[in-house]
Amino acid sequence: MMRIRHSRRGGFTLVEISISALLMVIVLAMSMRGFLYVLRGSSRNMAQDELDIEVQVSMERIKRDLRLSSMSMMSFAPENSQQFTAMSFPMARDDDGDGAVDLSDDDEIIWDKQMVYHVWDSSPNQLRLTVFDPRDSSLTAAQRQAQVEHVLKYGSGSGTHNGDSATSIVVFENLFDWTLKPSGTQYDAYAKEMSRDINVPLGTAVLDSGPHTITFKMVDKNLASSGYKFGIDTLTMSPSYGERQGEAQLPHKAVSGPAPVAAYRPNGSWSGNYDLHFPATAKDQYFTLELDNDRWEETNFRMTGQSTEDTFVEFNESLSPKDFVIALSGITTNWEANLVTGDTTGRTPDYDAMSATAVRVLLPGRNTGETGTLSGNGRDCRVTFKSGEAPTQGLRIQYAYIAEAASGTNLTMDTVAGTEKLLKFGGSTWGIVNPGTSLQSDWSGMSIDDEKSYIVSHLVYPLAGWSNPWQWDMAYSNSSAGCYVIPSNSAPAQATLISSSWSSRSDVIETNCIYGVASLMVSYPEKGLYTSGIYDTHLDTPSYNSIGWNSVMPAGCSVGMRVRSASSNDMSDAQAWTNITAMSVPGSLSISSKRYVQFQAELGSSNDGLLTPLLKDVVITWPGESTTVDISGTFTRSSDYGIAEIEVDGEPLRSAVVIDLEIFDDIRAYGYPQRITSTLTAEIMPLNTVE
Repeated sequence: MMRIRHSRRGGFTLVEISISALLMVIVLAMSMRGFLYVLRGSSRNMAQDELDIEVQVSMERIKRDLRLSSMSMMSFAPENSQQFTAMSFPMARDDDGDGAVDLSDDDEIIWDKQMVYHVWDSSPNQLRLTVFDPRDSSLTAAQRQAQVEHVLKYGSGSGTHNGDSATSIVVFENLFDWTLKPSGTQYDAYAKEMSRDINVPLGTAVLDSGPHTITFKMVDKNLASSGYKFGIDTLTMSPSYGERQGEAQLPHKAVSGPAPVAAYRPNGSWSGNYDLHFPATAKDQYFTLELDNDRWEETNFRMTGQSTEDTFVEFNESLSPKDFVIALSGITTNWEANLVTGDTTGRTPDYDAMSATAVRVLLPGRNTGETGTLSGNGRDCRVTFKSGEAPTQGLRIQYAYIAEAASGTNLTMDTVAGTEKLLKFGGSTWGIVNPGTSLQSDWSGMSIDDEKSYIVSHLVYPLAGWSNPWQWDMAYSNSSAGCYVIPSNSAPAQATLISSSWSSRSDVIETNCIYGVASLMVSYPEKGLYTSGIYDTHLDTPSYNSIGWNSVMPAGCSVGMRVRSASSNDMSDAQAWTNITAMSVPGSLSISSKRYVQFQAELGSSNDGLLTPLLKDVVITWPGESTTVDISGTFTRSSDYGIAEIEVDGEPLRSAVVIDLEIFDDIRAYGYPQRITSTLTAEIMPLNTVE
């Protein structure tokens, strides 16, 4: 029987195929959605990266420009704001291609252009840069502030100062936020051992003219420090950069904690040998001083270019507190026999060899060109005589006189008739100099001018054992001792001493030694001058207000003050001192408004020449400009000193600029619009800020 085999073919039904296709579509859709998600995320990340790069590049551009500028020459807008949105600062070029910014003949930076970074409200917002090139260097601080305010308001430099040279560009758009904030100043005064930190730049502040408060608040201390103390040696403020002694700023304006005091720092390490010492004991204690915007305070009298005439500068330790002062030169020896002769020891002449001898000794003035001339002026003088040293070799002077010499330029033995002053000793015309001693006359009433010469004449009394003046022998071969004698055989008398013409006598013997007259002491001169150095206000037309000074004034003494100004730094266009009337009391100044200023103090002694005034300080004031002021100082450091924060008028000093920059971009991500942002903060200190 034959079987028939049937074959069967397999396959998908239409239903199965439809289901499979649907599943494939679903899988593909899910895959595509994941791909698109990744793609959109990658696009967002790329946009964020681009935005981050853009904000970095923009900040680096700003930092590059700002670092080469000067904090003290910056201005911000809007004025009187806590957070600024525009800043203006100068920049310099390297026009000569030497790799450095160009300098003037005075080694000052030549600022070629003015840069203004500013916000412009538009759609979208922009950060713009307006450049004034070439820069108008004649603009005042007020005009420069008006310039940046105008740019911020109108978006460009057109229509403001120096506007013809202004161009503006867009640094970037989509600005989200831009704030400028000058950062504050803190100073860490810790050191292992007490020392000074010299010329420390503290920062800048925008100040108008007149007085301002500066506060030092102890905000912390170094981990190694054991305390919160603080010390100021000097403070300096622009534009004139004159040093102001810390201790001279007392009394304080306000204080929390112990009162600041003037602390003595001997041995010359601290300016004026003092500092202002704040003995703080805890965090948050503070003291406040009041300082003018600008002024000249002369307290130590150590200025370059100063000169003295019959005055000198000394650190007077008899005062309380001790102080540097200007005093008249005097109550000092201004002529000595040993300096004239070069004989530093001298000797006793032969026993009683000078008995009944008239001696005339020339004291040459400085115009003679001799060795050992007079070295100072005095309202009065007194003469010292010296006897022999052996027990039997005393000296008895019968009469003695001092008179003006007939010549102030040549050696002479003659006097000017009528100028003789009788020397007395304790009111007596007799001078008894015991063996081995010296005897000083009373004050004579003779004024001494060291441009003139003088003659001291004395008669040795003929008494055994009392006719022995000390003798200095001439050691210089090319000079004369200027000593003349009339021996006893001519029987000299009192009339011989006051005779004006010894040169006409045949019995005068010129010696090569000096007998008896050891030295001349002068009192203070009638007046003396101290001429200050030349002070640069750094202002073209300062309007000088007043001059003040402090002094110690004994009875009969006086201090007068002359002040002058000039446009030239050598005072060549200033008035002559002789044409200026001295002010007898502090007060208003009536001098021309020129950049450089100088004073001359005239000190007058008491009528007897025995007392001098002491000039302690001089202050000259002017309003100062409304401008950005640099403040720096020299500070005391030690192991128990803290960290101070410095504020001016309640606001922190500016030591750098903090820039907060945030930009944005709107992109489509994940199917809907999204805003991405990039933020960067930088603190920048302009490197050409003047310290």
